[in-house]
Amino acid sequence: MGAEHIQKLTLGFAVLVVLGVTFQARDAQAAITNPSATNTDTTITYSFSWTGSNVARRDAFIDADQDKSGTTGYAIGGIYAEYLLQNGVLHKFTGGTQHTLWSWDAGISVTYAPGTPVQWTFNRVDVLETNPCSEASTIVFRTEDTAGNTVDVLSPYSQTFTPSSTCSPLRLGMASYFALGTSYWTDVEQSNAEVSFVVMNPSTGPGPSFNQSWADEMSRVHNAGIAIYGYIKSRQSGAGTLARQPADYVADIDRWYIWYGSYLTGLFIDEEYPNCTSNKGPNGESGFNEAQYYKNIIAYMKASRDAYQPAGGIKIILNPGSRTDECMFEVNVNNTTNDLTQDIIQANFESTLSNYRTWSIPAGSWELNYPASKFWNLVHTASSTADLQEAISLARTAGKHAGTVYVTDEFSDTNWVGCYNPQAGTWNLLPGTCHSDASYWTTEKQLTD
Repeated sequence: MGAEHIQKLTLGFAVLVVLGVTFQARDAQAAITNPSATNTDTTITYSFSWTGSNVARRDAFIDADQDKSGTTGYAIGGIYAEYLLQNGVLHKFTGGTQHTLWSWDAGISVTYAPGTPVQWTFNRVDVLETNPCSEASTIVFRTEDTAGNTVDVLSPYSQTFTPSSTCSPLRLGMASYFALGTSYWTDVEQSNAEVSFVVMNPSTGPGPSFNQSWADEMSRVHNAGIAIYGYIKSRQSGAGTLARQPADYVADIDRWYIWYGSYLTGLFIDEEYPNCTSNKGPNGESGFNEAQYYKNIIAYMKASRDAYQPAGGIKIILNPGSRTDECMFEVNVNNTTNDLTQDIIQANFESTLSNYRTWSIPAGSWELNYPASKFWNLVHTASSTADLQEAISLARTAGKHAGTVYVTDEFSDTNWVGCYNPQAGTWNLLPGTCHSDASYWTTEKQLTD
């Protein structure tokens, strides 16, 4: 490979239609024909036929993230390729944002048949195309002579992967306690709705007063097509076993809907109790009925929303951070369908990847009577992209029964303080920040639907 490859690339004009997609091929001494891209659950196979005696190298440029903004990959034929198959080696682009720089790593060997048709087979994980439900790549095939001149090149086409037989759709939801003005919010806004929802938390709730800067940020996230849930606590600060006073959560609910209601999909109710009647009430009373307590919160949430009539919704995320009794899930009352779980998502796992490896919903458990879309798993201390990939793969298994996931490399102590930084707050960093891994966030978006 050399810089001269860039200078001598030309596109041509002959038209070929394969699999319903139009290819444009240059009139050349040796023409590429019959391009093909197929996959299994774990591998990808590319092939094409070629003619002539002057072909020394066969290339496949792969745009795995299909990013049209030009923020990733080598620019060729209208795509930005993060990967290059050249003869029997798969290379990764190392040129950063210098899209015309011929810069690739040493690569890894793949299964390769150099004849005609030429054929490569390699692992999907090597190009981060591991979502069993929805993946696509754009490929440019090329042949070169011994001097590095382009012999023939096909215009880009898209391969839509055949879904796995065990496909399990998975959404990306974010506990996004990011400070205003950080680039994290820009990353969320520009995620192309790959983020299903965010939880916004100005000050352990809506804060003491309206904040125009928060309203502006919510407007941008909302306009990006991302659902917003507003944060409220359900336990007293500094007294984790005591339920919060009704007047306090009522005030927070009212503030959310008065100040920011037009942007809300609903509310995120943190620190949900795991049991129906076992803890202490707001004033320390024993035998407190926690299930009724959450029914009251949600009933008031609906009343507040209806009273102020903002454009926002009344969906609910409950966050116990662990499994609960079923009564703590059936808390939506007075709805027209008599479904006590209507519009509810429960975050029933919030812990480390190490714990996630062994955690599961036992067979016969009540959660399995409800769709996986009603459950959210939050995994931290996943300290590399390999850990991230493992966590996403685990989330798709039947034992997790999850419809939404969030994974981060934050490695907190029991107080959830980011990268062991007491000033950092909780869930306040974009995934990949703790280890300065620029590929982490991009990979997380790509691995979820």
